[in-house]
Amino acid sequence: MTLLAAIAMFAPGLVAFLLILMVTLPLVMLIEMLPTLWLYVTPALLVYALLRFVPGIGRRALKLMPSAVLAMTVAASFIVPVLMNTESQRRAAMLLSSDSGTVPRMPDGVSIMYVSDHPLADTKCEEECQRFLFTGVARSFGVAKPGASTIRGSIASPAVIHRIVPLAQGCDNRLLRDVFADDDEVARGERRYLSEKLRQFRVKGQCFRSDPVQDVRADFVLVETASSLEPRRAENWSDLRFHRITFSRREIFRRDGDGLVPILRRTYAEYAPLKIPLMFRPPFVFDTATPGEWMRHEWVALEREEPRGMARWASNDFRVTGL
Repeated sequence: MTLLAAIAMFAPGLVAFLLILMVTLPLVMLIEMLPTLWLYVTPALLVYALLRFVPGIGRRALKLMPSAVLAMTVAASFIVPVLMNTESQRRAAMLLSSDSGTVPRMPDGVSIMYVSDHPLADTKCEEECQRFLFTGVARSFGVAKPGASTIRGSIASPAVIHRIVPLAQGCDNRLLRDVFADDDEVARGERRYLSEKLRQFRVKGQCFRSDPVQDVRADFVLVETASSLEPRRAENWSDLRFHRITFSRREIFRRDGDGLVPILRRTYAEYAPLKIPLMFRPPFVFDTATPGEWMRHEWVALEREEPRGMARWASNDFRVTGL
């Protein structure tokens, strides 16, 4: 097939596609912009309609007043998002202003209680749990949901305590999550699980076990919570607002007698700034109805430079050896 023959074959379809695109693309853009145009033009039209019923109003005023209202509305579409974005940034920064303390170095053999409100959080022994236990920093690592009384008393739904116990107490690895070791913990090219450390414990007559408990008191309490000052996205018309701010918080408490002393608080906050000029996204209905929303830029994160991984909880050496 020659080049000219190929062009002749595909040219009609390509031309038809371009013609359809020339019609539909402006139409889609118009539909997207109609709610915003309606917001800008409606006040001017309303003023014009009211002035027509005012006795003695001149033609000049009848033209100038709606134009002035339209100009003020357009000006507001630039001023309002600038002011709202500045306020959103201030509110997000305020969340970080209460941060305090430094990452502690924990003594060996302490008891740890980890509390998280993450919707996917469960009671299994994840990487943090295994590294605390397998390095000997913690003699027990508990997992609980927020609402647990970590100071005194019990909770309605039991938490789970993970421990290294004598073989005589029985072993139970069902809540032990498979977690790969880091590259510096194994030979080059190998892939091993942290749980392989249990072979060394078994030689010493010990094994892993998980038990539900009511008493959630511990030497150190690690807390991770997430919250939102406003809904992250509009679920209904009552959620339509200028500010979208969410944050998560990491806190460490140390037991002191019958109470807990805060020793670290770190906050991660983010906000979604409005687009300039202010534009309105129309409602969308597919399988579920989505209400209208102000158009926004990508989320902007506010956080301090902090260590990652295990170093965010303690400055101990959490490398698991002997795998």
